[in-house]
Amino acid sequence: MPTGPARAATHVSPVDDHHIISQVTITVYAAITLLGVVAAASLKKYATSEGELIAILVGASVAVSIAHFWSSLMAHRLVHHSMPGGVELRREGQIVGSFFLVTGVTIGVVVVAGLLGQSFDTSVLIAEIVLISALFALGLFGALWAKTGWPKALAWGCLDAGIGVVIVVVKLIVG
Repeated sequence: MPTGPARAATHVSPVDDHHIISQVTITVYAAITLLGVVAAASLKKYATSEGELIAILVGASVAVSIAHFWSSLMAHRLVHHSMPGGVELRREGQIVGSFFLVTGVTIGVVVVAGLLGQSFDTSVLIAEIVLISALFALGLFGALWAKTGWPKALAWGCLDAGIGVVIVVVKLIVG
């Protein structure tokens, strides 16, 4: 276990490191997943209004969150041969909450764009831009916190945003 200055300065135990990694992982996963959901729902005309898109976003988020939570319970049972305790269950709830944070931001963007009189297609585009920008920001600031310097941080931000762009392009090409 590292004992250097970075470890001492953070005051985070290995369990907390894993928890934080899990929260960031599901936040990124949520942004990428919701990009695909927004693109697919609008392109395939499953959603033709803000209300329909919001219903699809909530439904997808609930389904993915249930899948994540249940798979975590299964993994714990399979690895530890016991059910997780209350602390573990609360931690998984916090991790799932990170998914809903991204869902809430996406819904907020769609609602605000609609209230400002934007067309549904424009609301979708704005939501996609916000999600891709969030991926960029996570990559950029993550690299800056790792002290990589601005050029590498910008490159990481662009690479992470690029994953979001790839998701939208795949949905445009494949449907």
